[in-house]
Amino acid sequence: MKKTVITVLIVLLVSFVVAFTLGDTVAYAEANPTAPSEAVVLEDITVYKLVGSTEYEMFTMTDTYYFNIVDTSDPLNFYISTDILPESGLYYIKKADAAKFTTVLTEKDKTPRGSYSAAVTLKADGTMYSLRPASFVSTDITAAAATDILFLGFTKFTPSGGAETDVAFVRVGSNYGFIDKANLKIGETDLAAYDIPLHPNYRPEVSGGGNGGVTEPNNAKLTRAILIIGIVIPALIIMVLLFKPNKKDNRYDYDRNRGYDAGTSPYDRPRSRYRDDYYDDGRNRPRDDRDDYYDDRRRY
Repeated sequence: MKKTVITVLIVLLVSFVVAFTLGDTVAYAEANPTAPSEAVVLEDITVYKLVGSTEYEMFTMTDTYYFNIVDTSDPLNFYISTDILPESGLYYIKKADAAKFTTVLTEKDKTPRGSYSAAVTLKADGTMYSLRPASFVSTDITAAAATDILFLGFTKFTPSGGAETDVAFVRVGSNYGFIDKANLKIGETDLAAYDIPLHPNYRPEVSGGGNGGVTEPNNAKLTRAILIIGIVIPALIIMVLLFKPNKKDNRYDYDRNRGYDAGTSPYDRPRSRYRDDYYDDGRNRPRDDRDDYYDDRRRY
């Protein structure tokens, strides 16, 4: 009965840990809103736009950043806006990518919440494919004149009669469009080698105080992993110990219940342990079985 109670308690404890571990996953699975709402990107999402009658991949919206869902009525798409994009509601993401974002915001999602953007510069004079209502227009830009370029994300673009190129989706003044990412740099770093950082809400926190400013990761997954290791593994060890057979008890049961005629045992005493050739009882007679003090088959 005691083992059963302990086993039930351990199972309940493990179930609690598993439920805690999966809690965030269940919350983040709610990614199919029915009304306009704010959302955070969980995994990079492609943003599309119809230019004329052609669908283009405009840029990749980076994970940990935010956007707004402004229209959910389309059966295939969520129409969105950000703090940088023009023409709210004309850019969209696929409803098939609903698992890549969530509208469930937590205390961690503190303000300011926004999309990604960064100032970049031209490395040399080049070409920009400027976005127009029905098409893209190729225009020349110079490093001297194009001093206000805002980078929004990466994508691929195939100009008319050209080859597919890795480009950056940018804003230059009031115009939006594509520039070859190999011709851009962010600070002194080539944009082609640049990794977009996490949103500040999701970056490791640096503590002050007495630890010398050591970086302490603010990561819920690490906490859950420690809980699993610290609770589940000891629980399994306890269960193994509870149900492990006791070989020592089996050995004593064997010796206690066996008959003398069942065979020899390493725990049996020799039957002739105290037997001498002669028994000194005054008659100097040979010793026989009736003189064994522990033998039940004495003869009188």
